[in-house]
Amino acid sequence: MTSVSSNNYQKVLRYFDGSENWREKLYIDTSDPFNRRLVRRRQYILDMIQRLVGPEQGSVLDIGCGPGAYAEELAKRKFDTYGIDISTELLRVCQNRLKLNDADFDARFKHGRVENIPFARSFFDVAVCVGVLGYVGSEELALKEILRVLKPGGYLVLAVENVLSFSNIDYIAGLLARRLIRPRGQMPLDVLKRIGFESPWEFNHSGVSYKLYNPWRLEELMDDFGFTRLESMTVGHELRILRRSHIVPESVLTSIEVRLEKLFRGFPWRVLAYSGEFYVGLFRNDSDRKSHDGHREKIRNIDQTTPAREPVWARTREE
Repeated sequence: MTSVSSNNYQKVLRYFDGSENWREKLYIDTSDPFNRRLVRRRQYILDMIQRLVGPEQGSVLDIGCGPGAYAEELAKRKFDTYGIDISTELLRVCQNRLKLNDADFDARFKHGRVENIPFARSFFDVAVCVGVLGYVGSEELALKEILRVLKPGGYLVLAVENVLSFSNIDYIAGLLARRLIRPRGQMPLDVLKRIGFESPWEFNHSGVSYKLYNPWRLEELMDDFGFTRLESMTVGHELRILRRSHIVPESVLTSIEVRLEKLFRGFPWRVLAYSGEFYVGLFRNDSDRKSHDGHREKIRNIDQTTPAREPVWARTREE
């Protein structure tokens, strides 16, 4: 990892260890619009797993399990549930939530990072990685490690924040405008070729670097790693500009957002189908069967002791 990523890791750790919202309110206090969108996203993800996997197919790893919001629901559905998280404080909350004794909890839930998952090779039938990838310094290291612990033919549910959502139109427009005013040898639309973009909101509010993703570019990266996309969608159509104006009542906006969410999900055009705040993809580990030549060689050569390259999203703030 680069020094920048290490510094961000410490910031992320302090943020989650000290966050009362993550310990107690998230997924519970549905009076908050953001929490409501998270609850809807969780339901879609659980239904996705249940529909295509089923509990009889074994073990699930919740990467970044936090206070256990997903682990609790997976356990209720009779999945053989495991988890990792970087925050010992959130792991404590997770244990209380699952009502497990120390021995049972310690065997299944570990303190760890997605770049170095403390479980054996080909151990899991399913991995769930929701909102975690945006905090890591290298997607390549994270995906390589997820591949290691997934069984061949196993499934990964990946959820990230979507930079191309309707709610981020103002952010993308600002990036393109700055590219026009201060060109750097690239066409303005070239900025959209990136995989990830740093979230200015997250940095300004918590000091933590967090990435928003271009779903098309992310899917290309997943294909490079031997994942086959089986299903994908976006969740959450927040009318952020209207919310900031406080002109339309919040209850009316929420109703419109839920209707938009259902409407756009059924569109055959992915530019509309991928217009929600959160991207969710279901992928199958076909790395043993796919042949990617140079890509596969690149992945094999990734070494966790080698400093990761500076990610392109790290330059966004200066632009």
